[in-house]
Amino acid sequence: MKIVDEAEDFLLRGHDEICQRYSEIEEAADEHPYVIEYLETLEEEEEMFFRRLRMIADMPDATVRDLYGLCDYIYWAAQSGIDLTIYDKGFTRRDYRKCQVLNARYVYFKNDGTPDTTQINSLELMRTFSELTQLTSGELEMENAYTYLKYSGKDKNSDVPKFILYSGHAANVGSMLTAFGQDPLIVSPNPASAIYLQFSECKDEAVCG
Repeated sequence: MKIVDEAEDFLLRGHDEICQRYSEIEEAADEHPYVIEYLETLEEEEEMFFRRLRMIADMPDATVRDLYGLCDYIYWAAQSGIDLTIYDKGFTRRDYRKCQVLNARYVYFKNDGTPDTTQINSLELMRTFSELTQLTSGELEMENAYTYLKYSGKDKNSDVPKFILYSGHAANVGSMLTAFGQDPLIVSPNPASAIYLQFSECKDEAVCG
């Protein structure tokens, strides 16, 4: 298993080292009128929703941080198939979705809020896929697959691998789906979500196009 130092790992996140305009793009996204209006609306929603959540959970003195922690607990319990008594006290599916949306709002704009942030956050991963495509088809020599070699731990004399597993976060899955043209409003992919890319050799032009 290849482990890349965090200071050099841009495979699953953006950074100024991969694009000198990264900070500027983040600031521009934060200052965009739509983003400001969106976050202000969610702050109002947060105040009203957390007032309700304190009452349902019987946590009158809970801080915002406590309530986000409760939202996380409810989320992971649901994913694990654990029944919670909070549902018997009036917590609904709509409340569950509000927990998710409020919790994910900053992650969404950091990763998928603009085309620029989406492209930067998935740039080196998409470069790796591009190089693997060219390696598989014979259009690229291993010694020139710089991005793939950086993260794979292989050397220039290695064979093209038959299987590679990359482990990331929901935000990375969101950025990748956006890069592939999917709806960027997929804010919170389920735990253990996976994207499979399969390279196949096709000799029939009528079938391959």
